[in-house]
Amino acid sequence: MFLEGGLSKDDMRPLGSLSLINDDGYSSLGVKVFTKNFNTLGQSPDIHTSLAALGNNRVNFLRLRISRPVVSFVEELSVMQAKNHKYIAVSICFVSINGVAVNKLPSQGIAVIQHKQKESSLQLITQLCKSDYRNTLETLAHDSGILAKIQQNIQVMSDMLVRSECWVSPVFMALTRHNNAITNWLLDSFLQPDKKDAHAKMVLEIALSEENHQFTRLLKLYKFIMRSFMSYQSHTVNLPGFITVFCQVIRTVALHLRKANETRLIKSMSVTPEDIHVLLQVDRKFYTPSLRTAIIYLLVTLLYQPAPFQQNEQHQSLMVTLDTVFESLEEHPSSMEIFQNLLVQAQENPLVINWLQQDKCAKITYFLEKAKLQLKSKDSNNLKLSLKSL
Repeated sequence: MFLEGGLSKDDMRPLGSLSLINDDGYSSLGVKVFTKNFNTLGQSPDIHTSLAALGNNRVNFLRLRISRPVVSFVEELSVMQAKNHKYIAVSICFVSINGVAVNKLPSQGIAVIQHKQKESSLQLITQLCKSDYRNTLETLAHDSGILAKIQQNIQVMSDMLVRSECWVSPVFMALTRHNNAITNWLLDSFLQPDKKDAHAKMVLEIALSEENHQFTRLLKLYKFIMRSFMSYQSHTVNLPGFITVFCQVIRTVALHLRKANETRLIKSMSVTPEDIHVLLQVDRKFYTPSLRTAIIYLLVTLLYQPAPFQQNEQHQSLMVTLDTVFESLEEHPSSMEIFQNLLVQAQENPLVINWLQQDKCAKITYFLEKAKLQLKSKDSNNLKLSLKSL
């Protein structure tokens, strides 16, 4: 049994022969089943050739050709010998065709398969990234050909980091331990607004991997966060993971510096009135509970940086921040949660007490009036925030 096919009736080509398979269910009814599987790869060593062969069997029409069976008899006296075998009746019980519509196939089918192959290869590479292969890793980290391949396929590895962190993370860490240039390039690749929490965790591990470079990487992370806030893009909602990493890194770096008996004060990240306005606007435009919590976490960390870090004019920055948030409360009551958390952190600061007592305690009076209005309107959520501020 032979199968032909083509895109038109006038353009048919051989597709192959059908093979007989034993199916007792059909054989008991006197039906023979022939089949042809087109989804098998050939023996070509080239994956591109094998994959391309899968896409060649595109047909709109099929034709079955059945060859005449050879009939012969051993015995000349057989009763069947006298029969006329010129014409043979063939009855087709059923035809079953499985396939997909070409217009519904993914346009990059080969690319998808190659993507999966790269993922499988990374699983093997992960095994080589253990400390037992230290010399091998050092060689790989300085091999220009291998580094070029990694840079070409960084998107594949970046996507895998989200799904299979345990496989990909050792690969990145092995490279960063032996090549500072590739470390900076990886940080730039991961410090993007559209990256996920898995990338933020990778940034944390890379930033803390070498004490000599911790402070430089801390500043790079801080600039990325503030630059992302300034852009006012929807990707900003992905920042909480990176903000958490920044707050962890600055405390860890400060601890290492204190252990090293670092006595000089390091002027680092400062908070300007423009920064405060940007953070408040982002909070209102892209509000999510996690983003607001992250913004509060970031503000508190910047305003109360651990020693030996010293923010320029720290007390003035605190006053400016409180003024800016307080002034926004009337128009945007939702900022009360941010204000309340800042106030709690600074409650024992004499400057904050003086700030509250300015203009005959006008700010305290403001919160009392707000609490009264919310009591009358039974707005329990905002009432809790007003009472906490008081």
